[in-house]
Amino acid sequence: MNGLWAELQFAGTYRLSDGALNFTGTAKMESSILKMVGGWKGMLFAPADHLFKRDGAGSEVPIHIEGTREEPKFGIDFERLLPGEKR
Repeated sequence: MNGLWAELQFAGTYRLSDGALNFTGTAKMESSILKMVGGWKGMLFAPADHLFKRDGAGSEVPIHIEGTREEPKFGIDFERLLPGEKR
């Protein structure tokens, strides 16, 4: 691929009756967390940057989407960042 890239993969459910969302997945990106955040703030991530590197990507972040269609809540699944955890 040319340029910067990101690949998002999700699995889960969406209920039509009330718009409930329940998805988990990963965001795999070409850039490292250090480069995405940049500057002095990016240096704060230096000790944890190795946790985000997976499968040849600059970073891979386990994420989830829950809530409803009107009020989705996005988050990082920190427990899945730990080595040996189910991906």
